[in-house]
Amino acid sequence: MNKKISIIISFFFTIALIWYFIHITDLEQVKKYLASARVSYIFISGLLLFLSHLLRAARWQILVSPIKSNTNIFSFLISFLIGTLTNFVFPHIGDIARCHILEKLEDVPLQNTVGTVITESCRFSFISIFCHCNFYF
Repeated sequence: MNKKISIIISFFFTIALIWYFIHITDLEQVKKYLASARVSYIFISGLLLFLSHLLRAARWQILVSPIKSNTNIFSFLISFLIGTLTNFVFPHIGDIARCHILEKLEDVPLQNTVGTVITESCRFSFISIFCHCNFYF
């Protein structure tokens, strides 16, 4: 019963957010911009965005592989996409959300996946600092 209530609450929360964002958006202006956009650019951008998310999910799967092997890349992709969407509504909560979703889908302990997210963030920060220093020196 508890899972059904959670699904119902999530569904209504999603509908409320969609309704809110549709009502604050000028749809006529969106139609005008979409009519003037090149479809090929939109398609290429969408494809590159999907490949970027897929590669990040694969990288995360590699980080989690010492903890649990034989995991499904689809579970990582789904948890990563939901985490990214969560970041739009609640900034910085998406990382915890994707760890929680992966725990539910693949039965990987939450504290271990949070550790991999922290490791990935530290590694990215180190690479960014390194590139920044090489650019200026």
